[in-house]
Amino acid sequence: MRDFCTWNSLGVAYDGPDAERSLLVIWGAGCLELHAELVQYAPIVSALADTLYDQLDQAAPGVWHYEVTEALGSAIAEWIVLHDGLPPSLDWVKTCLVRLAGEFMLRGQPQQWPVIRQILLTLSAELPVIVPVAPS
Repeated sequence: MRDFCTWNSLGVAYDGPDAERSLLVIWGAGCLELHAELVQYAPIVSALADTLYDQLDQAAPGVWHYEVTEALGSAIAEWIVLHDGLPPSLDWVKTCLVRLAGEFMLRGQPQQWPVIRQILLTLSAELPVIVPVAPS
């Protein structure tokens, strides 16, 4: 969250007495509640990472935490800002996670794409275009 507020283009601070508009003010339901909103998705993110790494014969094409987990947190924070403090739906979070995980994993070995696709389909039946059926 703090990273999102440091780098976002929306001009939103995390919190602070000098901030005219902050994520916590927009959220309006308290700091602990904001973090609880994010933490509820941790088991889904962790289970997906574990499943992908258990099923694939490839090393990570980057750092999952930076490129998927933090990016998902930033996307949720941006949603909250753009929707006047309302949290996203679980379906929206899963779709966003599938997109981020797909973009991340598809930088690896193309022969693994069908396996990646099947794993991602367990979270969302609507896969983004970035997840091909097979390598071209």
